[in-house]
Amino acid sequence: MGQTSDGRLWITNSLSSTLMSYDPSTKQWKVYPVPGDALYPHTVRVDRDDVVWFTIVASNQVGRFDPKTERMTVMRLPHNGFFRWLTDMLFPTLLRISSWFPDHSYLLDFSHHRFLGYQVQAFPYGIDVNPKDGSIWYCKLYANRIGRIDPKTLEVTEYETPLAGPRRGRFDADGIFWVPAFDVGALMRFDPSNGQWKTWRIPGVAPGEYETPYALNVYRPTGEVWLTPNNSDRVLRFDPKTGTFQSYPSPTRVTVLRDVSFTKDGKACSSQSNLPSWAIEGGVPSYLCIDPQGGARDRAAVAAAQVPAN
Repeated sequence: MGQTSDGRLWITNSLSSTLMSYDPSTKQWKVYPVPGDALYPHTVRVDRDDVVWFTIVASNQVGRFDPKTERMTVMRLPHNGFFRWLTDMLFPTLLRISSWFPDHSYLLDFSHHRFLGYQVQAFPYGIDVNPKDGSIWYCKLYANRIGRIDPKTLEVTEYETPLAGPRRGRFDADGIFWVPAFDVGALMRFDPSNGQWKTWRIPGVAPGEYETPYALNVYRPTGEVWLTPNNSDRVLRFDPKTGTFQSYPSPTRVTVLRDVSFTKDGKACSSQSNLPSWAIEGGVPSYLCIDPQGGARDRAAVAAAQVPAN
């Protein structure tokens, strides 16, 4: 979800291939169909000009919507190989034909992914805005690439990632792109100014275990990176200055967390978003927030309470 300066919230409706706005002041919704063969709109970000950008994962596209003119542009991204090109061209048609026969699995019967695996899709997933130059960056989960879109010319440049599974990357205040490596349980750092990568393996909770970092976000006042690993019922905080991870156990088991957001006082928050929703300890998902300064704040409050009054 993203928010423009007029207060409107912007949400993608994945299964209906639509973009939707909500105006809190009027409590009005408005729906905008995504044109063409767009399949599964996903992550939303808003740039400095209040333009709404979003990934379209199943058809290898990125959407651009200008709320001022209500003009929507759908960009086809590089195909990254013959079999991914074949998927981009045929997947919408196969879905349409399969829908005519709901009692059969013709899409699976005809799909080349049975023989080649997930490498037949690019899957542009996460997206973010570089605070330094306003450029748009996305992560291709299955193609192991990140890409830059010039917001004015719409020119696309892609870079291969050193580790597999780039999912939901975010920028820090200095224009460094931090990317979770979902497939191998690692954190990647990309500097657009020189094209250099740096990587860190996420520590497991036991020998032989590995993590599946789904999303991350950077708390820009400190530069610390918060990750949702999703394979060990915990949240991680990474300090780039020391290169160390801090672990925060979840209060419930089978916790599947999504995007990370921050409160004004620095708490890191995420929603428990299991599928099905009741597949969590207690059967009721909730919103989880972590206060990294909680102990310090408590100690300061106790100290203040112990100071004798004049």
